[in-house]
Amino acid sequence: MSASPIRPEGGQTWRSFLPSAVWNVVCYVPSAKATVLRPGRALRFLPNFLSLCRLAMTLFIVAAILAGRFDRALWIFAAAAATDFMDGYLARRFLWTSPTGTWIDPICDKILLGSIYLVLYAVGSLPGWFVTIIVGRDLLLLHGTVWALAFTGLRNFSAVRLGQASTLVQVVIAVAILAARVAPALGLWPIASALFWPAAALAIGSCIHYFWRAVSLLSARR
Repeated sequence: MSASPIRPEGGQTWRSFLPSAVWNVVCYVPSAKATVLRPGRALRFLPNFLSLCRLAMTLFIVAAILAGRFDRALWIFAAAAATDFMDGYLARRFLWTSPTGTWIDPICDKILLGSIYLVLYAVGSLPGWFVTIIVGRDLLLLHGTVWALAFTGLRNFSAVRLGQASTLVQVVIAVAILAARVAPALGLWPIASALFWPAAALAIGSCIHYFWRAVSLLSARR
């Protein structure tokens, strides 16, 4: 992917006028769909920092639900969802990617949703069978990821469409239930309940697909 240096009038480059730290960030303009910036190490790992912020927010969401402050939990969850959007956007838009980011982002997502589902079950807002499927699937994937990092050369843990669909439905259910606890008059309980079985099917299907892909990748490496 190529990029063109910014040039002022007269044919001179701006580099002689800009501090090196500023030049490292803004010295290139896009010549393709993705913009390749030359940021310092701190900016390159900004998506990973946002993922860790989302992980920290999990504690506050759990505490808010246990305290009966579903409105506060809903707002913090919205902020966590914003960090999920932003880290993905930055990684794609500016190619601020790293090997760590390929696994830290999905792990933070699973811990966030799994914790919310467990605490919603604890306060009587989710059925046990459904939480068992969702959290059990995430625990299997987490164990598989840790095993792959420790004992294999696999480092590609990017999400597949089936897994993305599963996560999206789980987010919709969590938002609907939190919103229903804040404003019961909205009638969101039936919507959340209707999504239990589709979400369970997507969770099981995506889990099978992830393990099938892992086995295929490991077989190809032999």
